[in-house]
Amino acid sequence: MSLSHSAGDLDMILYGEDGQQDSYSTSTTDLESVSLAGLAPGQYFLNVYGYYGAENSYSLSIVLPAPPADGFQNPQIAQLVAQAYVDQNLSRHEMIGILLSAGTDGMVDISELSDFRYLVSSGSPFAMPGYVRGLASDVVNYSPANLRSQGVAAGNLEAGSSASLLNTLIDEWFFGTDLPAVSSASYSYRASTGRLFNGTPSLSDMRQGYVGDCYFVAALGSLAERNPDAVRNLFVDNGDGTYTVRFYTRGGTADYVTVDRRLPASSDGTLVYSGLGLPVQSEATTLWIALAEKAYAQ
Repeated sequence: MSLSHSAGDLDMILYGEDGQQDSYSTSTTDLESVSLAGLAPGQYFLNVYGYYGAENSYSLSIVLPAPPADGFQNPQIAQLVAQAYVDQNLSRHEMIGILLSAGTDGMVDISELSDFRYLVSSGSPFAMPGYVRGLASDVVNYSPANLRSQGVAAGNLEAGSSASLLNTLIDEWFFGTDLPAVSSASYSYRASTGRLFNGTPSLSDMRQGYVGDCYFVAALGSLAERNPDAVRNLFVDNGDGTYTVRFYTRGGTADYVTVDRRLPASSDGTLVYSGLGLPVQSEATTLWIALAEKAYAQ
């Protein structure tokens, strides 16, 4: 953190949230600097003060720690990652922004695609939540689930793919816009207003409905009865009406699917699969099994 001024003597002190002095400068030159190295994430306060009528006009610049640029081919992607990685972690929101940046010119070029795949790879030095890495990997790498989305042909990202395809895959994996097909023309998806949990997840939340997945619904009910926290940990509430649900492959690898709050209902507005007969638009309706079932079907 550097401060330059033209007249008089200005110094500065950097304070932490606890009011303790973390760093200070007392240079007699027109350029002061304090180091940010080794500071923990948090809120800091800078006090600039002068002596003997020093001018209070100055220029302050802050050089934030950047992640290693090795491995990036596209300068714009490298810059976006550096800006987002100041806290040493890439959030869901930040990853979505980085992915969307490739579509501003209408297509995904080879450097952007290579950088995305490097960013989400297991060898990447960039930390992020496991579900963020998993979902972003499904966007930029091959997945058979990418071949169709929202009932029409889609595809996997390649060099030269359109921004439209990129946006479709982001919507599918991060926002749950791709919906499993319903088993009857009389059923339709409706936005639910229920709650993910109404109290502690329990066996009493279980209603199978008109689909033959008793093995799955019964397992969820049993899990809730034995370990309610394990049920809670299945879900990440993204805060925007979507939920990311964690499953595991037979090999023990975590895999993630995002669903929105739309659920299949009959013409009378009640759920037809898990949650059978409950009103889809009622805060009293518990949604966790229905959302897990939807994610499993997807």
